[in-house]
Amino acid sequence: MRAVLSSGRSRWTALAAGGLLLGSGAVAMSSCTGESTEAEVRSLERTGQVAFVCMGKPGSDAALRSLADCTAAPRQLDPTNFGTDESALHLYALVTLETRGELAVVDITAKEGNVLDQDPSTPGDNPLPVGAQPVDVVATPKGTAVFVASADTSRPGIYAIDAELLRPCEVDTDRCGTPPPTLSSYPACQLPSQPGAMVLVADPADAEGRVRQTCGGAYDEVEADSPTFGNIDSEGLGRQKLFVTLPKEGRVVVIDAQQLFSQDPGAFDACEIEAELPLSTTVPDAPPPPVIEPQPDCAVPEEPELRPSGEFDRSIPAGVALVAPPDGGTPGASGASLYVSDIGVPVIHVLDLADPCTPIEGEPLLPTSAEDPSRVVITDRVAVSRLTPSAHRYLYAIDVEDRSVMAFDISTDGSQQPLLMQNPEDNPFQPPDRVKFAAAPVDLAIIQRDLPEENDTGVSEIGTLCNPDFCCDTEECQLGNAFRTSSDFETGAAPFTLRGVFAVVALASGQVAVIDIEDFDAPCRGPQFPAAIGCGEDSTCTEDGQLTGFATSGELTCNVVAPHQTRSGFFLLDNEDVGRHLPGIQTFPSLAREDGTVVTDGPVMLAPADAAGAILAVAGELQTIPPSGAILGDDGPENTLVLTTANPRVHQADQEWALTYQGALPGFGGKVGDLDVGAGEFSDSTAGFCDNGVQPEAAVRARLELEGGLSEDEIDSEAARLADRLHVSKPLAGVEAPYWESAACTFADCRATFGDETVPTVSRDLRIIEARQDSLELAPPVGTDAEFMQCCFPTLVNYEVRAGDEWVLIGGASGFVHDVIADPVTGVCRPSCDTRLDGLNARAEYSVLEGEPAVEPVFENALFGFRIVVPRNNEGQLDLERDMAFRFITQASFVPLRVPLTSDSRNNVQIQSLGYVPMTDEFFATDGGLEGLLLVPGDLVGDIRQFF
Repeated sequence: MRAVLSSGRSRWTALAAGGLLLGSGAVAMSSCTGESTEAEVRSLERTGQVAFVCMGKPGSDAALRSLADCTAAPRQLDPTNFGTDESALHLYALVTLETRGELAVVDITAKEGNVLDQDPSTPGDNPLPVGAQPVDVVATPKGTAVFVASADTSRPGIYAIDAELLRPCEVDTDRCGTPPPTLSSYPACQLPSQPGAMVLVADPADAEGRVRQTCGGAYDEVEADSPTFGNIDSEGLGRQKLFVTLPKEGRVVVIDAQQLFSQDPGAFDACEIEAELPLSTTVPDAPPPPVIEPQPDCAVPEEPELRPSGEFDRSIPAGVALVAPPDGGTPGASGASLYVSDIGVPVIHVLDLADPCTPIEGEPLLPTSAEDPSRVVITDRVAVSRLTPSAHRYLYAIDVEDRSVMAFDISTDGSQQPLLMQNPEDNPFQPPDRVKFAAAPVDLAIIQRDLPEENDTGVSEIGTLCNPDFCCDTEECQLGNAFRTSSDFETGAAPFTLRGVFAVVALASGQVAVIDIEDFDAPCRGPQFPAAIGCGEDSTCTEDGQLTGFATSGELTCNVVAPHQTRSGFFLLDNEDVGRHLPGIQTFPSLAREDGTVVTDGPVMLAPADAAGAILAVAGELQTIPPSGAILGDDGPENTLVLTTANPRVHQADQEWALTYQGALPGFGGKVGDLDVGAGEFSDSTAGFCDNGVQPEAAVRARLELEGGLSEDEIDSEAARLADRLHVSKPLAGVEAPYWESAACTFADCRATFGDETVPTVSRDLRIIEARQDSLELAPPVGTDAEFMQCCFPTLVNYEVRAGDEWVLIGGASGFVHDVIADPVTGVCRPSCDTRLDGLNARAEYSVLEGEPAVEPVFENALFGFRIVVPRNNEGQLDLERDMAFRFITQASFVPLRVPLTSDSRNNVQIQSLGYVPMTDEFFATDGGLEGLLLVPGDLVGDIRQFF
């Protein structure tokens, strides 16, 4: 994206005679050499919260308008231009400047001169003064009044600004005879402590349109034909109440907006609080985690201690999110609810505002962590969706301490807990109940955005789903046809189309991320024939006797769009139109020995037998896997595998992979331990054998017994074969070392038996019978006895843990993935019984080529599927060698949709707030530094408009 920069004027120019400053934007200075330089002056610094008002020509009957009226407002006007018929509307952003105690009025409709200068007699574009540390700003629905909450430590309060004061003399000529506004120009009231968030809630009018002017008053008639300056009730939307959080007091107070607005300018009496609600500090019991069923071959994780419940010290309200019907409801049934996040208590408070004068706290939402149920989860920013076409309403909240975002279903039949992802086992690298980011989320918004299409049958309604079915010819289907992905991928369903309901998250990195909630185009994003990749049934529609498949984007996954998961930034395809973005490999895997010698007639890697017809992207070219499991290359069959696409987000990084025979497990480099060969014991208090995925013989035995089909002798043999080995990597003492003078063994004998560290013998391997976090039980050494081995390695030894007769897969970025834990009862190392982690597997067994290739065993984890087949050499021996490895590099990993707000001219954007402006179909972001107000196109493509 590029930026379109707008400041208040074009430049400041320094005149040599008298040094008079004219204009704004930059100041020219003379250097000692006589050359002038320009120092850019920015009117918007440390921008914070934003509100919007829509206004017509000053002095006209349409000077105050609802925000919806500004949807068609042109963007090429200057601040004083209201069209030839004087009916053009202007949309103004009201932006708090936190360190300066000001409120900037930015005409985002105007082409230039956007920051309105409230005091032309002072150089620069001067905003309106408000109380120090403005923390929030809200405007009434039709712009009659603006309220600013000030967190001034000595004078906390709320300032009420008449909309007539927003536009200075250059826009409103009636203002030319009045001085620029000061703090004494506004009615204001003092709060008992510093405010936090603020929101306007309507106390509904009754059936006759009457409103009550106070919470305890009677309903009276009001003039509500059209909005009038000075009279909020004239907007005709009920009596507006300010709901203000007081973080230091842990409560929400209610203040009548018109009562404050009607006070004398300059007054700063105590705010008249009509109602208040101390937020509950009682936290319900945390819901129990899902039950994990025990099995003989795995360990049930220790039942976590649930986060504390009962009374907490104090509530510290943070963010607020309002749900209110557009019509304001009726007295006693406004239909409004207020959600209040809390950084002091692990709940999200739910306030029933059926009667805004009597708010009632109901059952809260319960932010929790599925990965760590003991953690106290606190939240700050929250956002709610409108009711979606599927009749759901969602709330998103930022987990302050986890760099993540949680989703709650707050529909009638919703849950108090965060939503769980669909099929979380498909991506065990992501928590099952939240979206986690590398950079901390700082704010979020939920948008519903649509692009209605017109055809011969009419105009599609908001929320019309894309129709992928060629054979459906109903009117609804025909309207949905217009949203299909075009053949050139330029229009229709696409990553940047953003037609539906989405969560938009601002990150501390200066980026904006997108999370899918309900994508109206999701039915058209996926494979043409889903049955081929095992994720649905094919269409039965035919043309000329041939199945047509679905009219989709052709992406080879059914979950490129998934509810409450990160949105992809690209089509998951490989073609000339969209680029190479289907997860795949750079080249076919190659097998080489440890010294790098390529092996061409040894073990081979084949795709699983059921993968015939699947697609593998190799160097961006799509290859179809044949029934043999080996794609045919120029020089014969290639080593072949498949990449899983059940959830493409599992492919998180392009990286090099090594599938190594009897490979060393990472995590033990540089470690030493105490070896007692005679007792068959090894200990290292720092090892973390379970944490590093060690597989003892006992664990293999338990699995084989549960699988069945083998005799006891076969189980004994297989368990011993597949068990990990402790490999003693310590060098022998030097041949001249004094140790050998008194030792019962000699250097020559030890070297002959164990080799040296560069060419070790198998006698250095000790089979691991059982494993715990800090110790191993070992079988006797092979080819020697325990006493001799102890003599050769008498002290602490360096060591490795290596796989037995199998292969281990290690990624350059992912490492060695596994699900091994320490059994909380026995302490032994076992796979976790949590089935969500089944995809964390990196051990591959092999089959022996005896005539036809064997089908089993098949390696499958969350990322890959393949099988290894090993032939026999001329001597009838298996053609295997320790540390031989298949190597390959994955590419086109999943790229989430991220929009950077940083650029060459904006290298440090510190997002403070984020929101959506439906009138102009733009996102707004404010910056905690010098970058002012940024407006980003609703489809996240194109120019960023910047106002500073």
